[in-house]
Amino acid sequence: MYYQSDTVMRMIESLGQLLRRLLGLTEEQRLEEAAHLLRDAMHRLTGVELSVARALPAERLFYLIGTGEPARTLAAARVMCMQADLDDGLLCPEEGAALRQKALEVYLRLGPEGGGYVVEHVEVLRGRGIPADPHLLMQFYESVGSFARAEDALDAALTAGTLDEQDARAFYARLLALSDGTLVRGGLPRGEVLEGMDRFR
Repeated sequence: MYYQSDTVMRMIESLGQLLRRLLGLTEEQRLEEAAHLLRDAMHRLTGVELSVARALPAERLFYLIGTGEPARTLAAARVMCMQADLDDGLLCPEEGAALRQKALEVYLRLGPEGGGYVVEHVEVLRGRGIPADPHLLMQFYESVGSFARAEDALDAALTAGTLDEQDARAFYARLLALSDGTLVRGGLPRGEVLEGMDRFR
């Protein structure tokens, strides 16, 4: 179970309303109106222009919106995903793919503050084959208590050279400090954590 603040819950409701309006416009092929709707929503919900979100690297966008602003950050990532789908409809798939990848990175940086909504949307984007930095993936999955997936991402980060053996030992040490029940719920029982630690002794 993931905790979601009242502010995040209200933002999720607003995003649901936005999506319903967007679907109505796209079903009627009113794509220019749909694009205007998303531009307006991005600025209204996040304080950032959609054109700026397209141009900035995900890390800079995340800090521009503001750390400690999970509702606004969540909204930015979700609106970017909606715009990416619209880009596909406007025959701009490369722009859409780039926006989805950026949205995924923003979700990963947000972590558990966005609750189950963020976890769900990370899985949707990953299921579509959107690439992500394995180090960010590891940090995200560890932060939301999905330790088996965090371990998979750790192995990918080691292969990519973005983490080293010291980082791996620190990861397993953090897990060993948790309760048995927490580890089991995260898909990585204590015995498997110890086996992982043994790889880097």
